[in-house]
Amino acid sequence: FEKMTFQDPLKRLTARALMTLLACSPAAQSHAAKAGFIDSCVEQLKQSHSQLNLESARPDKALHRKKEESCLKEVKLMVEMLRSALYCSDECKVSLNARLTLALYTLWPWLLLDDPTMEAVLELLCVYTASFTTGCSALCGPCPASGSKASLGSSLMHSVMKLASGVAPDNSGIQKLAFSLLANLALSRDGRGLLQKRPNQGGAKPRLQPAAGACLGLWLKLLVNLSFAEDGQQSILRVSGALELLADLAPHRRPALLVLHNLCFCPANKPHIIANDKAIKVLLCCLDSKVMETCCMGASGLWALLHNNQRARTSLKCPTIRLGIKEAQARFKRVAVPQKSPVTVRLEEGMVLECLCPWQGTFTMASWTKEPNKDPIAIFHPEHGMEFSHHYQDRVEFLRRTPTDGSISLRNVTHQDIGLYHCSIQTYPQGSWKKSLQVEDLVTELVAEQHSNTTLVCDRQRNDTVHKVTLERRLHDNQPWDLIGACRKIEGGPLAQNYSDRGRLSCTDTLGVSLHLTDVQQQDAGLYRCTWSTDGVLQTTITLLKVLPAGGFNLSAYLMYIYCGAGVVGFIVLVILIVLAATHKKRGNRVEYRVKLHSSQRPVSLTLFIISTLAFTLDAFAALPYLLFRSAFNYKSIPLYS
Repeated sequence: FEKMTFQDPLKRLTARALMTLLACSPAAQSHAAKAGFIDSCVEQLKQSHSQLNLESARPDKALHRKKEESCLKEVKLMVEMLRSALYCSDECKVSLNARLTLALYTLWPWLLLDDPTMEAVLELLCVYTASFTTGCSALCGPCPASGSKASLGSSLMHSVMKLASGVAPDNSGIQKLAFSLLANLALSRDGRGLLQKRPNQGGAKPRLQPAAGACLGLWLKLLVNLSFAEDGQQSILRVSGALELLADLAPHRRPALLVLHNLCFCPANKPHIIANDKAIKVLLCCLDSKVMETCCMGASGLWALLHNNQRARTSLKCPTIRLGIKEAQARFKRVAVPQKSPVTVRLEEGMVLECLCPWQGTFTMASWTKEPNKDPIAIFHPEHGMEFSHHYQDRVEFLRRTPTDGSISLRNVTHQDIGLYHCSIQTYPQGSWKKSLQVEDLVTELVAEQHSNTTLVCDRQRNDTVHKVTLERRLHDNQPWDLIGACRKIEGGPLAQNYSDRGRLSCTDTLGVSLHLTDVQQQDAGLYRCTWSTDGVLQTTITLLKVLPAGGFNLSAYLMYIYCGAGVVGFIVLVILIVLAATHKKRGNRVEYRVKLHSSQRPVSLTLFIISTLAFTLDAFAALPYLLFRSAFNYKSIPLYS
């Protein structure tokens, strides 16, 4: 790449390949920093600047314009290469020192003449200053360039502020990138210092115009980053009318409400906000908002004003305000962070209970509790070590695969381990993160006779939106799961994909899955697992298919008939008792004379008939143990109707 000239088409193709590689490979970025590739790109920018100055001194304007376009294209290519190399790579950013800032400062007059190159440079600076304080300081520091007419105290950030305030309205891309870069710089102390010195260009109050809607949004985003520090908040309030402007914009613009919310936390700002009726009215109106985020920001801002401030307590002594704040807090706890259904885990030896915190921070502690008593079963602290309950001693192990991983694995499991588990991870400064897991014995049995047909249905417990369902099979516990089929939702409807010749997979519109097996064989027996992929939750059910020999003894079928017969007998006994009670009552009330007849002429008693039928039924059921005994010793296959 370095040996080729810019006019060579192969160099451009190589540059594209390098940009793709550097953007996605941290190893490639590290090698580029160590091999001097980044230094080479910066030196190429300096050479391009020298060549531009040299071409500008020549009298031939047409040739000069052509050379200038070629040099600017090469500058744009080098800038894009550096942007890919610096993306999320602190090692590459550190290797630049202040050379990149000096090279771009000298090129700035030429960049103003070419918008595409300027956009590429602003994108590079946004990547360079993202979460990198040294890069922000480099842009804010003075850049004395030899031969330049700029003053000694001028910096690259001053040039960016001039660009943001004086860019033409049609250059929305350059304007957005300039404000994004200023927002990054506002997070550093040096950047906030320059913004406070020049409030008309980077400060707190935009000049509202009829067609300044997009520009107003850019200003507010800059103010949000500026309001994260106390010195930035004070610089905002120093601008005349800034608080009134934020109060006017807060009901319609979320960034304005966020800036007003941040201002409430600085003790020096509280008297100004309390004295402003319009700002207080906006915060009080937020308590009645149906949008949870707006309601919480208003409650949080009012709570910050009341904290350790006697004047605020006197001015806002109305009990309805405190009641509204507490209601908003309780409402936030209920619905702001929706509690998802617990993740279901199968009870098995060596099962892993996943608890991985989604954000990054300083890991403080991880703890596990189990319902119903919520007694701690395992606690991990980076400094004090691990502590386990006596029931889980030598059975629980913290995996610690990442710095914020609190997952555990359990061994020597029993059915007493079934239940609801809660995991809590404490981090700084984000706070705590919790997760619930339900351990269940998810295996359900399905019995089928050999050479028969059966259907395995995946039953889902919850009514979540399903995106994909997979069906897998495992013959033995020590073998991996084999994929049988999958169902996924596409635009035209459900799509079924079969990966096995055993059975036919069917999918419904709601991604209900069933496997139809014809001519069931012994090799079809085993565990079948259905997994549903929903919004952030995986649900799994397992079915154990047992295959019995054809015509073999099926104890469950016989027990079903026994239970049915016992139910019928019980019903008959109940009917007999009712009839006897009614007959006895009728005889007691009868006072008429009964003619005594000969025994051969007497009618058959209903009670005697029922008792005879019951005796015959019990005699028939007495033969069942004899039949079961014969079948158990395989004397003869007995059909069900026997």
